[in-house]
Amino acid sequence: MNFCKMKQGVFSWMSGMAMQCMFVFLFLVAMLGSVHLSAAKLEGAVIAETARADSAFRILPRRVAHVRIARSDGTSCQLQFAYDEQGRVVSMRKKAGSPADGGASDARVRDVAIVYTPDRVTAAGAGHRVVCGLTDGRAVTVVEAWDETMEFSGESAGTYTYDRHGYLAGSTFENENVEYAESYAMVDGAFVGMRRDVEGQVLLAECENDPEQLNNLNIDLFGLDEFLFYGNFSSVLLYGIGGRRVHTLPAKIVYRWMESTDAPEYRTYEYEMAGEYIAAVEVCDERGGWTRLDFSYEQ
Repeated sequence: MNFCKMKQGVFSWMSGMAMQCMFVFLFLVAMLGSVHLSAAKLEGAVIAETARADSAFRILPRRVAHVRIARSDGTSCQLQFAYDEQGRVVSMRKKAGSPADGGASDARVRDVAIVYTPDRVTAAGAGHRVVCGLTDGRAVTVVEAWDETMEFSGESAGTYTYDRHGYLAGSTFENENVEYAESYAMVDGAFVGMRRDVEGQVLLAECENDPEQLNNLNIDLFGLDEFLFYGNFSSVLLYGIGGRRVHTLPAKIVYRWMESTDAPEYRTYEYEMAGEYIAAVEVCDERGGWTRLDFSYEQ
């Protein structure tokens, strides 16, 4: 037996196997790299598409001067806004009233001043203070306090999180009486729903959007308490520190408590336009109640 030839044959076979293993290894590396690259390309494409959608979305130049709010129960109020050179809300006056006094009773006027710094936004009025901690220009924490003389005294705290595209994804809230967490669903620049978990109960909201009705006023309408009934995010959206703005406004929102046999709550939205601008919004509930918001703009 020629051991040299046998040895050469064994080495040749081993070399061939090594080459095949190396080829398989390189093929797998290439495939994994391709998958990673494809995922990266997909992520990049989604981000690029989101950026294109944001660039095509235009905020209208005329600013809201005040909003007149009337309700079916006969109460009313007026919100007045002032802005800095960057267009941020720096003060808000709320005059509460009724049809008898025109909704502008001086005895029920509340002023709030908003101060912006790189790491926080502070909104303060008589007996009330809100401090939002910022990271990269977005609110991540909030602490709210009321004086003991106020109807709602004490302190509350919360947090905010965002999805990979910069939209608000969730929030938490807690005070001495209650604690809850909310998560929000955003699809193609639209708010489509939320979930609130509070003390073992779950509230679900489904939002039907009007694709033609744009959220393009200088203030985010989702930042007005009178516009959206549920949602722990109004102040951060009003002050422009709640991440990317959603592009469209709701036509209807349905609210369901999962453990309840009661009929769902809902709000429907009707918009009156003056050219490109919203002149009024009427929000109606399932019981026939309504809230009407009339908008006036700076000249």
